[in-house]
Amino acid sequence: MGPTERDMDADDEVPMAVSLTEQAGTTRATREIPSYRQNLSLDGPLKPVPVTLITGYLGAGKSTLINRILNTQHGYRCAVLMNEFGESADVERALIKEPEGEEASPLANWVQLENGCICCSVKNDMVKALEALLQQRASFDYILIETTGLANPGPVAAALWTDAELEAGVCLDAVVTVVDARNIRRQLADPPGEGAEVCEAAAQIAFADVVLLNKEDLVSEEELRAAHAELAGINGSAAVLACARCGVDLKYILDTGIYSGTGRLGVEEDPDACRPGCSDPCHRHGVSHGHDSKGQHRRGHAPDTVHASDIWAVTLRCEKPLDLRRLRLWMDGLLWERRSHGPDLFRVKAVLSLAGEGRRHVMQAVHDLYDVVPAAPWAEGEARASKLVLIGRRLEEGSLQRGLDECVAS
Repeated sequence: MGPTERDMDADDEVPMAVSLTEQAGTTRATREIPSYRQNLSLDGPLKPVPVTLITGYLGAGKSTLINRILNTQHGYRCAVLMNEFGESADVERALIKEPEGEEASPLANWVQLENGCICCSVKNDMVKALEALLQQRASFDYILIETTGLANPGPVAAALWTDAELEAGVCLDAVVTVVDARNIRRQLADPPGEGAEVCEAAAQIAFADVVLLNKEDLVSEEELRAAHAELAGINGSAAVLACARCGVDLKYILDTGIYSGTGRLGVEEDPDACRPGCSDPCHRHGVSHGHDSKGQHRRGHAPDTVHASDIWAVTLRCEKPLDLRRLRLWMDGLLWERRSHGPDLFRVKAVLSLAGEGRRHVMQAVHDLYDVVPAAPWAEGEARASKLVLIGRRLEEGSLQRGLDECVAS
């Protein structure tokens, strides 16, 4: 079943231009200068520009989220790239000034909003479009990329994370997936698109760092719980923020530091083990996360509730220090030597205890790329252990746990 009119409704609003030159008053952004901007100087080298990749099925509310970001005083000057300009509800021509005297180039579809923000339609070469955009990098300090509603965000996220041709001009900050609480279960049952092996809605959730469960006001509590369960079964490590009209605190989706090793991965602690009365929206209250109180591991879904996409999350733990070389060899095999009936990894998020290291390390894998970076030191008296969350298809937990155990340092 393809997208229908009920997928595209008034909640997918046009991003409207507003003045971003006014002072932000007493908002969080003015009290706390984002870390990557502290040393920003137009007279010296510019720091890499953080990128938030916004994805989601048709009509979920991606443009509503962008509209909210553009209308909120958060202290950022945003450049917006839209993977399909027309799908973004045709930014009103009254708000647009077409570039004059421009030759055909990767910026041929760029438009300038009256508030100075930049919008562009990118259908082919995202890297070239970003390179051209970075020639104007003194004019903005944050990039939002809205993908088409039928796109798998994995390849785009991987390119943003490590593409050498960009020479560190950008740095991936977070993948944010907007989900329609009314229709997500139906969308997850849709067959994969032409040439795809999994349905697009499931892939978008699998690659997410943050999921906005939008339109919560249009569903019952029972339907909302069912949607939470579907999300947890695919990607239990993502922060799930239930909302209406994408009304969330932007601190959870902008300047998160997730890929730099300074932000919260969602695997550091048991999200169910929070204090009574906890209201942190990043804690998935009352949702099963694929492990029991004894620390045993199992698949996130019972066999009779696995949806057609067959994507789920597996959590692995190891109490002993790991050998980094062995771990890399194991990851190389999982990501680059894929067999037709072997595991197909979409994402890996991990906190690692490495032999000979006095601080924890963070491992991230996106698509077919991964990296291990140092993170915060272990606290005095803190139990040093590794925890990995693997998201993908055909994940056999016993085999994966044995593979991790073989990475223990001698």
